[in-house]
Amino acid sequence: VQMVATAWDETLGGREFDWRLASYLADVAAQQSGVDVRANRRAMASLLAEARRTKEVLSANAVATAMVEGLVGDFDFRHDVSRRQFEALCADLIARVAGPLRAALAQAQLS
Repeated sequence: VQMVATAWDETLGGREFDWRLASYLADVAAQQSGVDVRANRRAMASLLAEARRTKEVLSANAVATAMVEGLVGDFDFRHDVSRRQFEALCADLIARVAGPLRAALAQAQLS
């Protein structure tokens, strides 16, 4: 195997997708609980971990359930997320993926 080109976007990666989903889940949790979940670091860390797990489940399934027991106080969070919803939340990030691919192909003089 010979590498003929490299390209990347330093501001684009799996973590950005995780944060986007965690932000959405925080909005839903705030609506369900009446509590500003973003103000609680522990709750946001839990939502970020659950967002990553949910993202991974959505890679193979059309729907995943995000669940965090005791998210804030005794509030147990549960929300179904579809792959379509996730893709809509991350549409701008997904569109950015093509840039580095095109740059690498151009450097390698491939089409």
